Amino acid sequence: MKPLGREIQPLTDEQRKIVVDYLESTLSYKEVAAKYDKPASTVMYWVKKYRKEQKGDDNP
Repeated sequence: MKPLGREIQPLTDEQRKIVVDYLESTLSYKEVAAKYDKPASTVMYWVKKYRKEQKGDDNP
């Protein structure tokens, strides 16, 4: 049975770049978000999604 709602899309190259920048730095979510002009909550979501992708979980 197909799940309801939108299908979760993988991170784009730009999103992945922002996540890696966050993970490899000592900057906070808020600081990285400001650097790329994105909402902090969005960066947090991408980091969570990235970590799930790295664990091989298909359901972020």
